[in-house]
Amino acid sequence: MPSYNFEKESEVHIVFGGLRYKMTVSSISFSQTFAQNNYPVKTLYNQNFLFDGSVINKANPAEFELSFPALKDTDFRTIFNLLVHYDNTGPRAFHTLNTFDLYVATNLDVYKLETAVITSGTFVIERSRPLRMTISGEATKLSYMDSLTKDTLPGTLQSRTSPLRYITKPEVAVSLASQNLSDIIGTSIELQNDIEWSPYTTVHAATSATDSSNSMYPGDFTLNKRILSGSVTRYVTDTKGTGTIAPQNWSSSSPIVITAGNGTGAAFRGFSVNGNCSFTNRIGSGSVYTQSFDWRLIDNPTSLGSILTYTTGA
Repeated sequence: MPSYNFEKESEVHIVFGGLRYKMTVSSISFSQTFAQNNYPVKTLYNQNFLFDGSVINKANPAEFELSFPALKDTDFRTIFNLLVHYDNTGPRAFHTLNTFDLYVATNLDVYKLETAVITSGTFVIERSRPLRMTISGEATKLSYMDSLTKDTLPGTLQSRTSPLRYITKPEVAVSLASQNLSDIIGTSIELQNDIEWSPYTTVHAATSATDSSNSMYPGDFTLNKRILSGSVTRYVTDTKGTGTIAPQNWSSSSPIVITAGNGTGAAFRGFSVNGNCSFTNRIGSGSVYTQSFDWRLIDNPTSLGSILTYTTGA
């Protein structure tokens, strides 16, 4: 009877700077496709050649997505840093993002995503569930590593906290335009890293490609822009805000502070945003009326980690 690969048995490892971090994920998906160009082969003398020929010599960027819990301890700080912080080395220091290798290991096989970069991160904030994150990204190449097993992956494996300490039933506080918002229903935070892969098609490589081993793969990328945005939804009650947070208003520049987590002061563990944003607010009609604020960061800090933070600790 054949053996199969199951998602629930998969292990996800991130290798960065020679160190390997084993992730605890609730879901993982990854793939890479090859670009296929068709051309007609029908000619004046071959009228029955109705099926196109095909040329395959180039791979599209690989894609991946994974979800994991935001813990009180530092186990997953590295993945947050890869999403938020700039690469501070090389000629493009503080103008690009760090890359890493991502390994997905099952009981049977190992798959490697080379030179991976995170293109978006969603901070999932729900009152009834522990805080968690979903990240997605791209990589230059997806490979099946038949020479590796989950016990022979490269990099020095880092220790994990035991038992895992989740940030359960997070408390959410929002201040917008220097006014505290009450009766909050939901909050979202998302960071997008807009990257563009450098052209990687050449005549020589295109004509010499014979299979996946020597096909053309992406090699380098440029970080074009970043967007930190989100929304805050609350009930419309008899206690309404004034000025720009009054119903059906907007602001092109206002301070915003969001905290989602457990504890206060030095004991706080969770996500926070503290910067300046533009926002619009709108009324939502239904069985209970709501007010939604859609915000977007307008600051340009040297370090985004000074505005968007993930606080961990013992």
